[in-house]
Amino acid sequence: MLVYDKELGTWVERQKIDRTDLGPMVEGYIECALWAETCGDFFSDKSYTDMGLGINDITERCLAQMIRDCVYFANQNDWNLTMHLGSKFNKNPKYTERQFGHDFWLSRNGHGAGFFDHKKPQTDNDPTIWDVFQMNAVKSGPCELYLTEWQEIDLLMALAYTEV
Repeated sequence: MLVYDKELGTWVERQKIDRTDLGPMVEGYIECALWAETCGDFFSDKSYTDMGLGINDITERCLAQMIRDCVYFANQNDWNLTMHLGSKFNKNPKYTERQFGHDFWLSRNGHGAGFFDHKKPQTDNDPTIWDVFQMNAVKSGPCELYLTEWQEIDLLMALAYTEV
């Protein structure tokens, strides 16, 4: 199981997931998923957060897949993160790795918000780094949460290029 080790500053393999130490991108991703998605029937407008559910209600399988998706997406965009956002995280406290995870969830699921919200108007047609992130997030495909009969949060769909 991959988890973020704050002391080492990298992802490491562990048997059991420590839900208190997931790393900022994964934490932002999960936080957004629980806030942005509704649980219950189709007509419910209450999010998992509104229903009082949180990270401890996510199945181990679901949590592992969310971590893998974030790791894959971060690795897929590694050059772009290093070249374009590495210094931005330090210079702009409003945009953090946590926000990067948040934007990944919103963009991949077509919420009408996410990476393209950060794009500034341009006079030319060249894609910005935000366009690249948005395009890669959309390519990841949607990821849907659902509530099991045991009141646990699980995944209905996940990335096509990672294994559940």
